Amino acid sequence: MPDVTAVILAGGKGARLRSVVPNLPKCLAKVNGKPFIFYILRKLVSAKVRRIIIAVNYLGEMISLQVGTEYLGIPIYYSYDMIENGGTGHALRSSLHFIDTDHILVMNGDTYVDMELSHFIWEYQRGDGNTGFVLNVNKGIISMGIYLTCCEFVQTHIPLNKSYSLEKSFLRDTYRYGIIPYIINKPFIDIGTPESYAKAGEFMKKIGK
Repeated sequence: MPDVTAVILAGGKGARLRSVVPNLPKCLAKVNGKPFIFYILRKLVSAKVRRIIIAVNYLGEMISLQVGTEYLGIPIYYSYDMIENGGTGHALRSSLHFIDTDHILVMNGDTYVDMELSHFIWEYQRGDGNTGFVLNVNKGIISMGIYLTCCEFVQTHIPLNKSYSLEKSFLRDTYRYGIIPYIINKPFIDIGTPESYAKAGEFMKKIGK
């Protein structure tokens, strides 16, 4: 498998979740007694990524204090968006100076998918295209916000110092360079709302995490 750096997008303010998780960034909301981000970190360890970048903004210092600078032997770095309200794309763009691999695995800090990331990386390497992305057919057809792409592409196609949304623009902009859909049918949880967060503990128990 290619060497990959993982970028966890964890800079959102989590406004919808504040009624049940006040004064915490979403990724630190506890699920079965453990901050949610640690479930994601363990999954990245299993995928054997080289290093992990956590793109932070709102209460970013709290995340770095809780998570630290390494997890199970994998170094962790923290990247702050260089402009205010830069969106998910600029958060990724701002993390580039920490990345020393050709490929980047991008994922959200508030979503857990019961899938093997290592297999996604392997299929990407076998495919013919620039950007891989995960499509889940478990509840309709939903993009999981998990991308695997080239560092060079991010540098040349996501504008510097301008707001950019991965969700709205990235696949459109990368389409002509070749996209590699990775289709799964797996359970997932997004803790972005009080309703979904209330289900997270039982979800994790059900999948054995």
